Amino acid sequence: MRWLEYIAFFVEVLGLARPVGAYLAHVCEREHTFADRVFCPIESMLYRVLGVDATLEMSARVYIFCVVAFDSCTACARQYSVQEPNAG
Repeated sequence: MRWLEYIAFFVEVLGLARPVGAYLAHVCEREHTFADRVFCPIESMLYRVLGVDATLEMSARVYIFCVVAFDSCTACARQYSVQEPNAG
């Protein structure tokens, strides 16, 4: 019976590959998508709150800093979430 689940999952992945790929291609080319009505206002609000200029490219130094900061926060959150409570 487990094989039925594998086949169903494989069919789902095959069925979603083309539409999701087309959506990502539109996003990467900065073309309009169906989700722009929902996500563009949220993105604009976040940029305004965080003080980000959407027209500027990120330098390599800033990119590396952001990746390291995000990974550090993720590692801390993961470590905190798996700690056992004190039996105290």
